[in-house]
Amino acid sequence: MGASSTVSGDALRFPLRNESAKIVAFGARALGDDQPKYLNSPETPIYSKSNVLYHLDRAKDSLRRQDFAILVEGYMDAIAVARAGFGMWLQVAARLWPNRRLNCSDGLTKRVIVNYDPDSAGQAATERSLSALLEQDFEVRVLALPAIGDKKTDPDLFIREKGSDAYQNNFVKRRRT
Repeated sequence: MGASSTVSGDALRFPLRNESAKIVAFGARALGDDQPKYLNSPETPIYSKSNVLYHLDRAKDSLRRQDFAILVEGYMDAIAVARAGFGMWLQVAARLWPNRRLNCSDGLTKRVIVNYDPDSAGQAATERSLSALLEQDFEVRVLALPAIGDKKTDPDLFIREKGSDAYQNNFVKRRRT
């Protein structure tokens, strides 16, 4: 990952693959309260954050079959959504939206459900994503998960606390409206 972007031992690392499933970089999420929380490989001639969607190489068949994508913000959200039974999710570095990679995904889907974190950064990213996606003629919906008690929930926390069935029920309700 290079000297300027090394990650200490308390981090999960995620391989970032291009559409051909070749690893082009790595992302990492710090465990605990370490900062920065997320860290990616530096940009290179074969890796640009705005051109790589985490999981696109594996989601293509599902995207075509289901004809929609679920956009989530973090790696842990992405893994939780996959464990809930959804293969058509894509993790997006929301702060970098609009993501040019989705623009190039013609033929996969033009329907998107945005399920970003409920914090202020996630809300701002949702607004940017909506604008960019609507400008590109995507059919867009937003899935805002209900709070658990007084805690706002991201996809990972919601699925861990309420389970896959609860996530799927909220998802199905949102997809119909």
